[in-house]
Amino acid sequence: AIVMGYAESLRGQLRNDADALAEIEHIADAGRRGANLSKSLLSFGRTSKSQSHEIFNARAMSVDLPVLLKPLLGPAHKLEIESASEPLWVNGDHDLLLQCLVNLVVNARDAMPGGGKVVVSFATEPAGSDRIKRAGLPVARDFVRIQATDNGSGMSRQTLEKIFDPFFTTKEVGKGTGLGLALLFSFVKNHQGHVDVQSEVGKG
Repeated sequence: AIVMGYAESLRGQLRNDADALAEIEHIADAGRRGANLSKSLLSFGRTSKSQSHEIFNARAMSVDLPVLLKPLLGPAHKLEIESASEPLWVNGDHDLLLQCLVNLVVNARDAMPGGGKVVVSFATEPAGSDRIKRAGLPVARDFVRIQATDNGSGMSRQTLEKIFDPFFTTKEVGKGTGLGLALLFSFVKNHQGHVDVQSEVGKG
């Protein structure tokens, strides 16, 4: 409420400055997403279920992500987006999915302290594919597949076994909540999906 209130106040004071208004709109958008995320986190803490559902095109996130992540990545980190040509319709929580993807890319950034590249791809996983069969998902349905790849430090087998545990983090005290990947895992499961992770030390 404080962020959005001050953003609205600034919008009135700087209404003749187009560049400032564009930046203020990003602040207001972040405030709205923060409000929705707070609701989702409260829901996660109580029932681990997202409460907001709408039908949206996940492919549009390929446009939103670079804008959101540009100030977080810096010049040493490159974000590459690979997007499907067709719409990717999802019935679910738009803001929470977007926040999950931001968390995922920020985690990848933190695993590449010297810089590197993160590739995020949006595609359709066709009904009956080997991936769907291995995941134990309904084989008669198409799924939206979102994949993130980095060339960072990678993870040991012991770390892989814990990354979706709430409050587990490998970061220093004060630099990680341990909720980012737990929230992602809960989101995917509550949307009848599957999470697959492949990582080795030194191989991203």
